[in-house]
Amino acid sequence: MSNVLVAYQIDLGRCCELKKKNYRNFSKSDLSEKLLLGNIFFIDKRSGKAVFFNGELIKFFIEFRTELKALGLSWPQKAEIYSLFDTYHIEINRKDERELILILDKNKKHALTLNLKETKRALESMMRTLLQDTKQLYPDWEQIKNWGYIATHLGG
Repeated sequence: MSNVLVAYQIDLGRCCELKKKNYRNFSKSDLSEKLLLGNIFFIDKRSGKAVFFNGELIKFFIEFRTELKALGLSWPQKAEIYSLFDTYHIEINRKDERELILILDKNKKHALTLNLKETKRALESMMRTLLQDTKQLYPDWEQIKNWGYIATHLGG
């Protein structure tokens, strides 16, 4: 059982607003940036500590997975992910071969130390769930022009 929980909460109001627009023809970047907005949570079950922030769900998780893969290759190493809407700035530091430190907005009070393997596992599981939730929220997902980009990056 993993001690790391990666979760999200979708802003359904924003989804309803977006459905009124022509989202089916969005570019790949617009899809990842605008299709799903909401809250992102990282929780260490052992310590009970958490980091959470508001952001672009698909964009963040695609970038986070990419950075985790890069961090898994060597250490110590550092990566940063920025919000397009200035709602977050995440710094990921590879502490050693097993742990990483997540820092929200360079504020050490909002830092969280997580097991690298458990974080990767939790992220992969959560991304598959996010893909399924996206399909449910947008039942016409097969008509979205760049759906393949989303499915490829969230599905694995």
